[in-house]
Amino acid sequence: MKSRQKWRIEWAWLIAVLFVILLGFSWLPGRARDKLDSYSPTPRGKSAFYALVQRYVKETSRQERRLIGHRRADTAGSRTLVILGPARYPKESEWKRLHAWVAKGNTLVFAARLADPLVELKGFGLHIVPARSLGSELIKKGADKKKGAGASHVVKVRTTKLELKIKTKLVVGNVRWFSAGCIKIDPAVKPRVRVLVQSDGGDQAVVAAVGKGRIVVVASDEIFVNQSHLLGDDHPVLAYRLFEQRGVTGPVVFDEYLNITGTPKVFGLLFEAMLRPITLQVLLVAALFGWWGSRRFGPPLPPANPPRRSIVEHAEALGNLHFRAGTGARAVAAYLEYWRAEMHLAGAESTQQHQIAVIARRAGSEPHDVAQLLRVASAVAQQQGVAAAQAAHIIRELSRIKHKTQSTARGTHGN
Repeated sequence: MKSRQKWRIEWAWLIAVLFVILLGFSWLPGRARDKLDSYSPTPRGKSAFYALVQRYVKETSRQERRLIGHRRADTAGSRTLVILGPARYPKESEWKRLHAWVAKGNTLVFAARLADPLVELKGFGLHIVPARSLGSELIKKGADKKKGAGASHVVKVRTTKLELKIKTKLVVGNVRWFSAGCIKIDPAVKPRVRVLVQSDGGDQAVVAAVGKGRIVVVASDEIFVNQSHLLGDDHPVLAYRLFEQRGVTGPVVFDEYLNITGTPKVFGLLFEAMLRPITLQVLLVAALFGWWGSRRFGPPLPPANPPRRSIVEHAEALGNLHFRAGTGARAVAAYLEYWRAEMHLAGAESTQQHQIAVIARRAGSEPHDVAQLLRVASAVAQQQGVAAAQAAHIIRELSRIKHKTQSTARGTHGN
C-alpha cells in the first residue's frame, strides 16, 4: 500500500508540472482575454467587425490603458470611441467624463451586452432596460444588478426567445435581430435623438446629438459579433451602417480598457500578457519545489546532532574492552570505589562493622557475607590477570546489594 501511495503522489506532481507547462503553450496563439472583445476570433468575439472598420478607416486602433485617451488627444476633436458589449459598464464618474469628451466634438458608439441589458448612460439622458416583451425570468435577473455597476456575470439565455422583428431604413432586406433590451429616452433629450432601429419591444438603436458631438447607442451587441456576419450579407452592412452614424471621419479607437478591468483583479493582472510568463515560471518553480520536497533524492543524510548513547550501551562497550584487554581487576576497583561512595562506607574496616550490618539488614543478607564480599573485592582489585567471570560475579553481587539497599531505604522514607 505504501508503494502504491508513493507512486500516486509521484504521478500527481508530474501531472501538475505538465499542466503548468501546457498552460503556457495554450496562451501563445492569441492576446484575447475575453471571448467577447475585438481580439477574439470566436463566434462571440468582435474581431471581424474590427477588421471591417479597419478596412475603411485606416486610423483604427485599440486602447487598453485608459477609457479616454490623453488630454491633448481629447481636445483634437473628430475622434470616435467604440465600446461594444464590454465586460463591465462604465462607472458614473466615467460616464461623466465620456459626456464631456463627446460634447467637445467627439463621437461615442456604445452597445450593451446581450445578456445584461441594464445600464444608464449618465448625462446622456438614455437608458437601456430589459424589453417588456421578453420573459419575466430574464427581466428579474437583470433587475437585480445596479445600474451602471457593470458586473461581468453573463446570464445564459436561449437566443431563440430573443429574436425581434425590426424596422430600419439603414438596410434593405431581412435582418435577424437578437436583443434582450430596449432604449428609453428622457423627454429632455428626445428632440435631439433620432431612432435608427425599431422593434415591437422598443427602440433598439438611436443616435443623439451631444454638444458638438454625438452618441450612437445600440441595445444589443449581437449585431457586431463574428457569428452574425455569417447570417447573411445584410448583417455586416447593418453593423457598419450603425457605426457610420458617427458622422465624422477622424480616427477610430476600439475600447479594451473596460474588458481588461472587468476581469477579476488578481488573476487579471497576474495573467496579463506582460506578467503571464513570470507567473507561469513561478507556478512551475513552485510545482517542482513541492515535488522535490515530497520525496527523497539520494541516500538519507546523517543527523546533524547524533543522539547520545544510553548508559547500558556504554557499560556494555566498557565491559567488552576490559574483557579483551584482560583488565577485570581495574573494573572491580572502579566499581568498588563507586559502591563505597554510594553506601557511605568509609574509614577502616574495623569501624565499618556497624554500617555493614545496616547494609546487610536492608539487603536481606548476613553481615558476614557482605563483609566477606568486600574483602574478596578489595583483594581482587589489587591482583593481576583476574578472570573476566570472577570480576563480573563480584560486580554483579555488589550491584545486587546496592539495589536492594537503596530500594529498602526509599520504601522506609516513603512510609
